[in-house]
Amino acid sequence: MAMNLDGITRLVGYRRVSTGEQVSEGFSLEGQMSDILTWAERNNIEIVKWYSDEGVSGKSFKRPQFDLMVSDLCTDNVLADGAVFYTTSRMGRRISVTATAKDELKRHGKVVISISENLISNDPSSDFVFNMLGCANELQSMQISDDVKNRLTDTASNGYYTGGSFPIGYMTIEVKDQNNKTRKKLVVNEDERSIAEKIFDLSLHGKYGQGLGVLAIASKLNKEGTLNRGTKWNRNKIDYTLNDTTYIGENRFRKGRPDEIIIKVPPIISRKMFEEVQKGLKSRQPKNTESKGIRSCTLLTGFLKCSVCGLNLTLDYGKNAQYLYYKCTTKRNCGPQSCSCPTIRKDKLEEAVKRVLLEKVFNFEHILQNYSELREITKNLSKSDQGKILRQSKKCNSIKGRLSNLYNQIGDGIIVIDSTLKEHIEALRSELLTTENELSHMQNRLNLKIFKFGKTKAQYFCRQIVEFFKKANDEIIKSLLLAVVKEIKVFDGEVQIKGSKYQLVDLVSKAKKGTPLEVPSFVTVWQ
Repeated sequence: MAMNLDGITRLVGYRRVSTGEQVSEGFSLEGQMSDILTWAERNNIEIVKWYSDEGVSGKSFKRPQFDLMVSDLCTDNVLADGAVFYTTSRMGRRISVTATAKDELKRHGKVVISISENLISNDPSSDFVFNMLGCANELQSMQISDDVKNRLTDTASNGYYTGGSFPIGYMTIEVKDQNNKTRKKLVVNEDERSIAEKIFDLSLHGKYGQGLGVLAIASKLNKEGTLNRGTKWNRNKIDYTLNDTTYIGENRFRKGRPDEIIIKVPPIISRKMFEEVQKGLKSRQPKNTESKGIRSCTLLTGFLKCSVCGLNLTLDYGKNAQYLYYKCTTKRNCGPQSCSCPTIRKDKLEEAVKRVLLEKVFNFEHILQNYSELREITKNLSKSDQGKILRQSKKCNSIKGRLSNLYNQIGDGIIVIDSTLKEHIEALRSELLTTENELSHMQNRLNLKIFKFGKTKAQYFCRQIVEFFKKANDEIIKSLLLAVVKEIKVFDGEVQIKGSKYQLVDLVSKAKKGTPLEVPSFVTVWQ
């Protein structure tokens, strides 16, 4: 059937390829362009502009050049009568996208032409065929996608490598399966093995026994000239390597999904080492501000909290880089107007906090007052507290059982997750957290053990603490603070110190006459 091209003299051309397979099937950009130009010359039509999407799937909702073409035609940024394609599948493989674009162009008086199928959108019968072919193209795309997924699933299930780049320390070899088909297996690359082992060793032990962060490892390897197959290491590549279970013999296909498949491969490191490395990575995560503050040698880092936004105060230099200041994280990241928390000079704030600790926390009257209050609490604990603990424990188990039952029903497909169910699960989890916290508080109260001491021991402790603050460096003083101080909140014109009564009294009770004050044995994070 001849195509009616009356009045059509100027068109734009559109080309698209998504894979190398399409090139081999004759859908190359050059091939499409050549065929369209031959057709245009035969019909005395000028191609005024070309639009090309290379490496873009026909199923994609976002195709930059396709979207630009539709916009240019509808707004007359490009003066043309419509768009021409080699075939409808080049226009797209998702009927909702192609039909919407075709209708939009039609409303603005533009035509859509497919030269291989001899179709033009201003003809009713051709328009119907356009839509039918669009459905067929989408169905074909879905079938191809399912075929690829099934082939990859079969490959992984049989223990073969599914393709793509492989981790440093590994390589692929070709093997024959039971049907004499060539497959690939992941094996250890002995030439790279030492690099992978070194990365894990640096993360766990570092240079002098203290593990290095991902950026430090990348910098060290690059400085030594130990590259990642010719390219420099960066923090992301190191982090990916340290979290890759392939190194313990478990190459994961569709990692993290319900249909995940574990492909067994030769391990390079032990599972124990991998787990230790994971603990170290978690402790060094930027979001783990408590751990980061504890690991810092700076006296108040990790304790200081902004009273306005609740974030940590961290160190930053002043305008002339002469003094260090404790500054709110919000103010540091978002600008000085983002938070009203005051910025305080490091040396002045640390001296003020030390003075307040000596005068008001490690103070004779304050210690005896806390001791009396705790003794009174332990006297009032009775059998009724044990009953409350039992009831609270039963409540925890009941909520856990309800959650477990819901998860099992979801997993078995008995119930489907919707917004109402999500809210119900979140409410149960919130209730469980509250109940567990209350139970923990009750148990701690019941297990309080207050060692007796008198005024003489309290006075001795206060004298020792003064000498301790005079002689010890900030790192050791911080170890002491970790034993008794929970947080230090900074207000405008005021600093509030919160701590644990029990730990303060416990610290005093363990002080021995005739020996210098030492950091409590339970503060081990600094060692």
